[in-house]
Amino acid sequence: MDHWMCSKCDYVYKADAPYNVCPSCGAPCDFYNVSCYIPECGGPDHIDERLVAEKVKQSKKGQP
Repeated sequence: MDHWMCSKCDYVYKADAPYNVCPSCGAPCDFYNVSCYIPECGGPDHIDERLVAEKVKQSKKGQP
């Protein structure tokens, strides 16, 4: 299973594939795979915090 992050509310959940609607905010969103695939972040079954931080940073651009 992979970890998926909502493009609207940054909620992260674990599933085989991304959902059509976010289970947290209920909006139809784009979902980013933020799973870890390297030993530096814990390998499989872990979240890659660097990817999460980058996606949060990108989603906050342009907000006051």
